[in-house]
Amino acid sequence: MRSSSRLNSLRALLGAAALALQPEAIPSRLPPVELCASEAGFEAFRSRLNDVIARKDERALLAMLSDEVEVNFGGDRGPALFAANWKFDEPDDSHVWAELEGALRLGCSPTGDALIAPSFVPRFPEQLDAFETVIVRPGTQLRAAPSDTAKGLGRLDWHLAKVTGDVVAAWLGVELLDGRKGFVRREQTQSARLSGGVREAQRYVDDHRLRRRRLKRAIAIGSFAGCRFGPAIL
Repeated sequence: MRSSSRLNSLRALLGAAALALQPEAIPSRLPPVELCASEAGFEAFRSRLNDVIARKDERALLAMLSDEVEVNFGGDRGPALFAANWKFDEPDDSHVWAELEGALRLGCSPTGDALIAPSFVPRFPEQLDAFETVIVRPGTQLRAAPSDTAKGLGRLDWHLAKVTGDVVAAWLGVELLDGRKGFVRREQTQSARLSGGVREAQRYVDDHRLRRRRLKRAIAIGSFAGCRFGPAIL
């Protein structure tokens, strides 16, 4: 009897170990979420940043940057280089306002010592390659060919899709995680590498990631680099 009990316990332990070793399921969709609202000072900070964006107030934005703000992937830092990188002297050519607004619209998710926007950045499945995967925006029609008149294969809603390499003008060839293949308009996809950054520490903004660290009470932008597509860290 005792031997049977031990055998059952061993089987249970082995079963639990087998489950733990199984690879984590990859989600087929990655919609935005808002998980940072309860962080002290966050809502006030985001409201102030949204106001700065609406007014396109360059001086106010620079005041929200860390003295060590990361400007690009090459390691350049500082508000002056940030202004040059985002073409503050050529306001008609600067994309900083659209990029910041877009990052803030896509929610926020905490990870480690940072709050990150868009929210999908820290939640992106590590089994996938962010350079070869896009997130398809809601309402996008998967087409059988790169044409608006091609047969529709289904409406997508924040689906993850691997880029197959079939790039035709404004269209991307993609394969969904459920195996479906087709084409979507490039403009209806979101890069999984979107950047921007806001930190809690003197001020800080990096490569399209809005990053924020819990070092001091004042929240500030930690990084926001000049690539058109990437994440924002708050």
